[in-house]
Amino acid sequence: MPPFDLAIMDEAHCIAGRPDRKWAAVHDNPRIRADRRLYMTSTPRIFAAPDLAESADTTRPRRRTPTGPAADLFANSMNNKQVYGKKIFEYPPRPGP
Repeated sequence: MPPFDLAIMDEAHCIAGRPDRKWAAVHDNPRIRADRRLYMTSTPRIFAAPDLAESADTTRPRRRTPTGPAADLFANSMNNKQVYGKKIFEYPPRPGP
C-alpha cells in the first residue's frame, strides 16, 4: 500500500505522553506510512521529562527527578519537533468580555 499523502491527527494531545502507548503508533512511519503528518489539538501536552517521576499519562504526575532511563519514557512532549514537527499556526484564545 502506498503511503498516505497527508495523515491528520485531530485531538493530538491524546497521543502525547509515553511513546509506548498504542495510539503513539501514528508517529511510526514504517508502521503507518505518510508523506506528511498534521497534528491538531486545542490542549497541547508539554512535558519536561527530567521533572516527571511518573508517567505523563497519569492524571496528576508527581514532579520530582526520576532516576535512570525513566526520564526518557515521558519525553513524547508536543513541543518535541522531531516527533511533531514545527508549529505552523497557533489560534489565540478569545479575549473575555
